[in-house]
Amino acid sequence: LRSVGASAAILVTGPLVALGRIASRSAADIGTIRNRLIATEGSLEAANARLAELRRLADQSIGVTRRAAFETFSILSVVGDVTENTINRQIQALGRLNAAFTIDDQKQFFRNLVQIFQQNFERQDIKEALGRVPIFEQLLQQAFGTADREKLRELKASGKLTLDTFLSGLAEAVNTDPILANIGESIRVSQIPKPTSAST
Repeated sequence: LRSVGASAAILVTGPLVALGRIASRSAADIGTIRNRLIATEGSLEAANARLAELRRLADQSIGVTRRAAFETFSILSVVGDVTENTINRQIQALGRLNAAFTIDDQKQFFRNLVQIFQQNFERQDIKEALGRVPIFEQLLQQAFGTADREKLRELKASGKLTLDTFLSGLAEAVNTDPILANIGESIRVSQIPKPTSAST
């Protein structure tokens, strides 16, 4: 009986301990993001207001998790040279891509996007993006009229392509792509409650 009771206790407390660890880790992560935002926003009050805005953006957007919204904004706010509007559009675009392709590590994918631009469109960086989003080169073509790395480098060298216009161009391509738009609509439809037998 004692062994049975001990086993039952493990079965009950084990998952609770694991959930507690996850919650603690999540709270610590949010704390780290909040501290980054304090540095860029100027105060704790402004950082908390920004977090509230990002929660609303995530809740109102397709495929966007709050965590991804927090992390994307905190990364770009530190990088600089990117407008708030572009950051918000990129968060929404990332969510739409996640809904379509189930991106396993959204934070790393977003860092990959920034690296593609900063490292001058290296093939290895683009291959990494393709591994998560198979239509990535198609999105480059739609956004900038070319997916050719040399031509993209020329646009960057001439000043016609900045980190802001690179990210905003990709976001526009994602948000206007007809296939991805259809995915968004199908998700909305699937979320509509089905009528119960009593109401039909």
